[in-house]
Amino acid sequence: MSVQPRTRVLHVVPRFKPGGVSRVIENLIGGDDDNFVSAVAFGANEWPGPLEGLNVPSFIVPLFPSTPGTFAKAFWALRRVIRDNQIDVVHSHHRFSSLAGRAAARAAGARFVCSVHDFAGGKGLLTRLALGKDVMVYGRSVQEYLGEYFAVRNARIRNITMGVSPPREYSREELRQFRIEAGVSSEAPLIVFAGRLEHEKAPDILVDAVPRILASVGDAVICIAGDGPMRSELERTVKERGLESSVRFLGWRDDADRIMGAADIVVHLRRGLEAFGLTVVEAMLLGRPVVAVDSGALRDIVKNGETGVRLETLEAGAFADAVVRLLLDRDFAARLAFAARETAVRKWTLQAMIAETHQVYREVLQRSDD
Repeated sequence: MSVQPRTRVLHVVPRFKPGGVSRVIENLIGGDDDNFVSAVAFGANEWPGPLEGLNVPSFIVPLFPSTPGTFAKAFWALRRVIRDNQIDVVHSHHRFSSLAGRAAARAAGARFVCSVHDFAGGKGLLTRLALGKDVMVYGRSVQEYLGEYFAVRNARIRNITMGVSPPREYSREELRQFRIEAGVSSEAPLIVFAGRLEHEKAPDILVDAVPRILASVGDAVICIAGDGPMRSELERTVKERGLESSVRFLGWRDDADRIMGAADIVVHLRRGLEAFGLTVVEAMLLGRPVVAVDSGALRDIVKNGETGVRLETLEAGAFADAVVRLLLDRDFAARLAFAARETAVRKWTLQAMIAETHQVYREVLQRSDD
């Protein structure tokens, strides 16, 4: 009995770094089976742990910084990797790597697919050329965006289920230990923000809301897990307003699930459109009530008053009022948390994402056209 050769997939991204895109790649690689085997090509690896743990081949190619001057170098480097490793499918996760990756795949005789993870701009024709014929998105909002701004036909777009790894559920003692480490009493209401401290994530709105939250719930504590260009500005604001005893800056953490598990509320803010919102789904899986802004994919993830609280506008007063309501009305918060967990467990599974992605690979390999 002959053994069917495995399909070789090359995931391509300019920077492999902590965040949603790399998590998707990590989860897809982790879902490889007897039919598929993966490798990764990147310009910079800022998150080596996951790839080392998965023990997959990785290649450094000149994809970062993503500039016109590096395109030719990226093309030739990717072409060599594809040919030398007999790659069947190139799966790009970025606009620039799509432009170089699609050209290299065509030259080396491989198929090409890409995932769009964001609302990045660009020129219409160049974007359509980069994306190719088989585009994967992880929500209705990105699909609509590609159609509206880049005239990408729906027939080319596959809406794939976003798979979210079930976060580790820590014991009560482990959660208590986090509170001790963070200087948060066991009785204090705990609000958690987990994300990069940058303008798009709107952590300044959270800081602006703190005085109003404390006016109603004086012993509340806000833990901010993350780092980024706004951190020093935020810390200065907290100090100037005398809020140091109520706000903790935890820096970048690899135990965000433990921090969210210890929380009473998890908050997720955003300027502009949100392509998905992994932190929101992780909090839902942990059974934590969520306050999020009405932005992009969050409209489909957080059903206002059913699986969380979704704010119509990004405004500190409205945000503070939503947080206070959840802290004071524990029955309401518990109902939201229960419904959120039930929805997340059923809807955003790794098995669905992996199966749907593998089906796209099979379809492009079976087609006779490029």
